[in-house]
Amino acid sequence: MFCEIADSGSTQETLRFPPVDGLTVRGEFDGGALSSDFGPMVLRGIDRQIGLTERLALAFRDSRHPSYITHELKTLLAQRTYPIACAYEDGNDANALRADPMFKWGLERRPLDEDADLASAPTLSRLENAASPQAPCIGSGKPSWISSSPVMPRLPP
Repeated sequence: MFCEIADSGSTQETLRFPPVDGLTVRGEFDGGALSSDFGPMVLRGIDRQIGLTERLALAFRDSRHPSYITHELKTLLAQRTYPIACAYEDGNDANALRADPMFKWGLERRPLDEDADLASAPTLSRLENAASPQAPCIGSGKPSWISSSPVMPRLPP
């Protein structure tokens, strides 16, 4: 963290984060022009540490045809969970947030690049509708929340 003492005697703090795609990331509290929602950057840091969306992606059966995939499953899961954690629980918020610079940056997309917009609300809706109660039990490994279960449940045929 970098602290600068202003002439008026007040303290102005600037939070510095690792660069993303060659761009500098700073958190300043003077209402900059980029975004007022810094939550996605914090969530990305936490997600990297605990691997939540990575484990969710491993536990989710992705039945999409590979030639039609634009957004990776892990990115879609992060795009759905980060806004919920930032109090955007309605899936329709995805249409407004898909171009939000901080959400794009939080999902490791170039924040000012229109070609790097996130998935639309209908895409996330299809993801949610594809989920089943058994989804957290499917995948190449047991996610940690079911690691205490001695037997991995099976889907009905």
